Amino acid sequence: RDKTKRRAYDSTNEFDDTIPSGDHEDGFDFYATYGPVFRANARFAEKLPVPDLGDADSSERSVEAFYAYWVRFESWRDFDLETQTNEIHEEMDRYEKRHMKKENAKLAAKRKREEMERIILLVERARQNDPRLKIFAKQREDAKREKREAREREKRAKEDAAKAEAEAAQREKDRVAAEKASAAKKEKEENIKRKKAKRRAEKLLRKANDDSEEPMADLDFLKTVDNLTSEETC
Repeated sequence: RDKTKRRAYDSTNEFDDTIPSGDHEDGFDFYATYGPVFRANARFAEKLPVPDLGDADSSERSVEAFYAYWVRFESWRDFDLETQTNEIHEEMDRYEKRHMKKENAKLAAKRKREEMERIILLVERARQNDPRLKIFAKQREDAKREKREAREREKRAKEDAAKAEAEAAQREKDRVAAEKASAAKKEKEENIKRKKAKRRAEKLLRKANDDSEEPMADLDFLKTVDNLTSEETC
């Protein structure tokens, strides 16, 4: 009870409710502009400790934790004494007193809503102008792009490897086919040579038999010619 009364009394002390406009020129000092405002409003914090705005070297985690705290900021600031514009007198009956208390409570609730809206607006303007958030966003985008490019490089590498493998297989297939074709051509040429040689031999054999009184053994002679021809073409 004493704590509540003390807070209600402390809430009536003079306090600067102004917050930065949010419209700043390039190069303005963000930390010097917003840091003192957050620290001043931290006096009404229900939950302690209150994180500090930090500086340009603050980590992304600490910066996000700072804004997460202030988005859910719980203020003990009390407007009951400030909004008691409807004075309650002893001579009033209980209905009048109840009505006045209700009106004062409405005013206090309205001031409390305005207070929280002020804090939310402060947080929004700070986030819009915080250079670290822009840097973190760019870093995340760069990391995403790098991952995307890495996936594309990996995909291209796999495609190139598959293409190279297919080309190598095709070259090997072509080589085997070429060797077979070459062997077939060579065999065909050898057969032609044998046939020509055999025809010449037959011609010579007929002439020799025509000129000789003792004919040669046709079969043995032709076999000899075939063997000689085969040896020449090997």
